[in-house]
Amino acid sequence: MGSRYLLLETVRAFALDELTAHGEQQAAARAVVSYGVSLAGRLGRELCGPGEAAADARLRRELPNLRAAFRTALAQGVWKAAVDIVVDLDEAALWRVMPDLHDWAMELATRPDVSELPRAAEVLGTAARAAWQRGELDAAQRLVDHALRLATNDVEATRAIDVIGTLALFGGDLGLARESYLAAAAGRPDYASLPTSAALAAIYAGERQEAERLLERAEELAREGHSLTDRAYYLYARGELEAQHDPVAALQAYGEAIELARESGAGFVEGIASVGLVRLWTSTGQIDQALHGFRWLLEHWRRGGSWIQQWTTLRNLAYLLIEVGDHGTAALLLAAAAR
Repeated sequence: MGSRYLLLETVRAFALDELTAHGEQQAAARAVVSYGVSLAGRLGRELCGPGEAAADARLRRELPNLRAAFRTALAQGVWKAAVDIVVDLDEAALWRVMPDLHDWAMELATRPDVSELPRAAEVLGTAARAAWQRGELDAAQRLVDHALRLATNDVEATRAIDVIGTLALFGGDLGLARESYLAAAAGRPDYASLPTSAALAAIYAGERQEAERLLERAEELAREGHSLTDRAYYLYARGELEAQHDPVAALQAYGEAIELARESGAGFVEGIASVGLVRLWTSTGQIDQALHGFRWLLEHWRRGGSWIQQWTTLRNLAYLLIEVGDHGTAALLLAAAAR
C-alpha cells in the first residue's frame, strides 16, 4: 500500500480558491460526496464478510474522508447521500465503537424534517442504537417509536426492532428481548448477531436448551458469512452460557472472542467479552487480574463513548470492590450506575 499524506492548510486554501476561481467548486463537492457514498457502501458490505479485517483498517484510514463527504452532503443538501453514508456504516458504528458514526446518525435524526428523508425509518433505527450506546434510553425509545411508525416493511423496521430487544435486555425484560431479536431476524435472516442476541436473553432467563438452539443457528450463520465479528460475538455468548457451570470452558470462549474481535477491529465485542472475563476472574478470586482488566475496560468504554456498557462495567467493578472490603466505593458505584 502506498504512503498517505495530509494536505497542508495553506495548500488546501489555495486549491479551494483555484476551484472557486475556475467555477469547479460544485463539481469537486459532488465528487467528494460520490466517493464517500461509494466507499461507505463498499465498506458496509466488506465489514460483514471474509475481508473484514482489511475493511476495518481501511475504514479507520478513510474516516476523515467519510466525514468530509458527510459534511459536504449536508452542506449541499444532498440528503440521500448523507443518509446512505450513515445507514451503510451502521454496523461499523456499533461493533467498532466509533462514536463519530453514531454522532452523524443522531444529527440526521434530530432534523425537523427527518420523516421526509430517504430511508427515514432506517436512519431513526440507527440513531436509536446510537442513543442507547450513549445511555440516552428515553431518547432511544422515542426514536424507535418514530422509526416503526414510518417503516413500510420488515427490512426497514429491523434496526428499530433490534433496539427494542436491546433496551428490553438491559431493562431485564428477557421475554420481550428474545421475541424482538427473533422478529428482527425475520427482516434480516442473514444476520448472525440477531440469534446470538436472542440466545443471550435465553441464557439470562436460565433457558439453557433454548439458548443452545439459538447459538447453533448463530454459529451456522457466522460460519456461512465468514465474519470474524459474528464468530467473536457467538463465542462471547457461549462464554456467558458456560460461566455459571464450567468456568474453564467460559474462560476459553471469552479468550477466543477477544482474540477474534481484536483481529477484526470489533472493539464492542472485545469489550463485552472482557467484561465477562474480569467478572469470571472476580468470582474465582483472581483479584489483581480483575482489577487490571477493569482499569482497561473503563478507559475503553470512555474512549468509545459507550455509557451503557460503562454502567454495566461499573456494576461488575462494584461487586469486586465488595469482595476486597471497599463497601463505600462499591455502594457509590452501584447507586451512580442505577441513577
